[in-house]
Amino acid sequence: MIVSDNGIGKTTVNDADVTGGLGTAIVEALAKQLDARMDVASSAEGTSVSITRATFTLRRPTAA
Repeated sequence: MIVSDNGIGKTTVNDADVTGGLGTAIVEALAKQLDARMDVASSAEGTSVSITRATFTLRRPTAA
């Protein structure tokens, strides 16, 4: 899932900035519960937050 805006963006994007707000903390907690990853990208054209989760499970063959 990707959420983005067309605002002025953030001046810096690093781990300390990502955990700054209450909304971000809530989204991070929900992503963690789903074993998902949250990535933030920012530029002068806006900020984009993506949540990525693997949807497959590893199946190992059973011995005969």
